[in-house]
Amino acid sequence: LLFDLEQAKMVANLFLGTHDFSSFRGAFKSKAEKSKKASQDTICTIQSIILEAEENMSGPPLDSMISPQPNFIVGQCNDKNISYLLPKNGAFLISIKGNRFLYKMVRFMVGTIVAAGLGRVSVEEVELALENKSWCSSSKN
Repeated sequence: LLFDLEQAKMVANLFLGTHDFSSFRGAFKSKAEKSKKASQDTICTIQSIILEAEENMSGPPLDSMISPQPNFIVGQCNDKNISYLLPKNGAFLISIKGNRFLYKMVRFMVGTIVAAGLGRVSVEEVELALENKSWCSSSKN
């Protein structure tokens, strides 16, 4: 699999600034957590995202460190399952600085950036997810 670093950076840049990150937070399990989620402020400000290819990685070969992730889902919409394999031929460093983060927000952002680099999600889809506060294209808030 080829990783398009420029496409990944384009998607990473979409997260910069102040946005409602409702579509980039994890699901809560308990009734109390669900109640908290309903009232949670989902506006966050991302000051910087640095995405770099790691050229000189030390340690074991990357092939032995990264395993397939066939059931990884970006977003939380039933009709928007984006599955992919992480690239085994390179490593990337992603640093995100923000004023605050939602539950699993960074995990979803990084997954989305990787999916974009692998051509599994487009810039337009990420823009819509931020705008609509959902990965379901028909949902408008």
